[in-house]
Amino acid sequence: MPARHPISRAFTVSSPRRPPPVLETGAVAWLRENLFSNIYSTVMTGLALWVLFVTIPDLVSQRC
Repeated sequence: MPARHPISRAFTVSSPRRPPPVLETGAVAWLRENLFSNIYSTVMTGLALWVLFVTIPDLVSQRC
């Protein structure tokens, strides 16, 4: 009868560490947590971006 190897033997070699997913770290995580965390934040972010999109071209054209 052949010798049986314990299952834990397969896990003696450690796997290389992988970086965390992009959505959980860095700029993407910050944006999701602070600007798009709920519907209110998403609407306010969209409104603020729209206001900037509408007003900045007018400000730039008046100064030039």
